[in-house]
Amino acid sequence: MGYSDLKELFTDAKNLATGANDLQLKSVLLDIQGAVYDLQEENRDLKDKIKDLENQKILDSELVVDGHFLYKINDRTNQAFCLKCWDSENKLIRAISIDEYGIEFKKCTRCDFTSDSFRKVEKSQI
Repeated sequence: MGYSDLKELFTDAKNLATGANDLQLKSVLLDIQGAVYDLQEENRDLKDKIKDLENQKILDSELVVDGHFLYKINDRTNQAFCLKCWDSENKLIRAISIDEYGIEFKKCTRCDFTSDSFRKVEKSQI
């Protein structure tokens, strides 16, 4: 028996109690109905969390660390992502390339982490 079946039973009981004119019974049935709605909402939230964790696990299996940055496996764009943001908040934030005085750096656009330790790929390899 699922939540929707329980909800129907309580709704039917509430409708029967409406004719009975027993205020205490009506009150109890309304409380039970409210509890069922709360359980449905909690169940929906838990299903969403499970889906998020499953997606996180899939994404985590597609990432590799190289230097101080993350890269997606088999990604031909060679886009670097901030390892610091990933480790602290599980957020995949792109790092941008900066060239200062002939030295190339990668910099996170969110936390400003900067490093020259990253995957260096020739344009012909992309």
